[in-house]
Amino acid sequence: MGLSWLGLKILDRYILKQLLDFFILGVVIFTLIGFFSDAFLDFVQDIQKFGISFSTALTMMGLQLPKIVALILPASCFLAVLMVYSNMNTHFEITAIRMNGISLGRLMMPAIFLGLFSTAACYYLGDFAVPFCNQQAELLKNKAIEAGTLPLGRESFTFKDYDRDHQLRQMIYIGQYDGTELKDSTIIDLTRPGVMQIVQSRSGRWYPDRWLFRNANAYTVSKESDLLFFNHAEEFVIRDLIQDSRREKKLEDKQRQMEEGLSADSSTQPFLDLFSAIQKREELGMRVMKGTYIRMWEKLALPLSCLAITLTAVPLALTPPRRGSGRGFVFAVGVLFLYYLVRSVCVNLGVTEQLTFGGLIPLEYSLLLAAWLPLVLIGSLGLFLLAQKSKML
Repeated sequence: MGLSWLGLKILDRYILKQLLDFFILGVVIFTLIGFFSDAFLDFVQDIQKFGISFSTALTMMGLQLPKIVALILPASCFLAVLMVYSNMNTHFEITAIRMNGISLGRLMMPAIFLGLFSTAACYYLGDFAVPFCNQQAELLKNKAIEAGTLPLGRESFTFKDYDRDHQLRQMIYIGQYDGTELKDSTIIDLTRPGVMQIVQSRSGRWYPDRWLFRNANAYTVSKESDLLFFNHAEEFVIRDLIQDSRREKKLEDKQRQMEEGLSADSSTQPFLDLFSAIQKREELGMRVMKGTYIRMWEKLALPLSCLAITLTAVPLALTPPRRGSGRGFVFAVGVLFLYYLVRSVCVNLGVTEQLTFGGLIPLEYSLLLAAWLPLVLIGSLGLFLLAQKSKML
């Protein structure tokens, strides 16, 4: 009854109902896997680093769900099509349907419908829901940082500060913090070229604008690990790693660029806004990260992969039962993981300019190739397998 309003025939409703069941199951399973392998680790790190409350951190975790779902929709679609058509093939339902004169193309219509639905859902999530959720998560995180709190009652946690090239500048290890006093702290300072300063302190205090360490021993060591000199200080002060003036300036610059339409942030902007911002930056001679180009085109390529991967799943599922459907299923799952592997490799090759092939291809086209090549490969494989399967059935 729930599907009858679509005007679908009994066969379509029969297949589509099974597809939706497995599709929802796949979304749940893959989301949990992605959630606890990525978002959960960020959740723990943010609580430890910024003292974010549990409710705020939990909200930030929830805001990451659309991003995870958008990434796993192709896999969920592939799993649903593979499971349903493989099961029908094993029980000779496909054979019975084909004997009644129903073509392979007609048999694939429910799978194509699911692929189109997944494509639309993936595009909406990636281009609208994910940017909005990322903006809200960033606002929550900024408010938590501005509050300037440390994780109370924690033992053995670390604060790190990096430069623009993501090289470690300073690291502070806190043995214990009871809400007032810092105990057994160690500071590693790499801001001076060629040397490293190690400071050990028995006690200290944290203030919104600085760290104050008392009874501190400072060791200055060269790159060759030779001790250059040692000194003792009753008080040792360093700037705060949470309330960072460079971070505040970065936020101000980002806000100004957003107002001028020059902010190119793929995580918080839909495709059209990002495309317009990149064009404006190029006209002004401003730098655009290579990864930003790739992620911009992936906003279109990833949703279309839901449909392309569906075309691959159907022929892979239609393995003759006597040859062993288990072997075909394993091969199909291998194709799915190969797709995600190729996608990851292409992004890395694009960022490192390897796809220019020594300058034979202009950089902008190589970045476009990095985003679209996985889709072209999986789509071509699907069309090839469909052509071969059509001749066999």
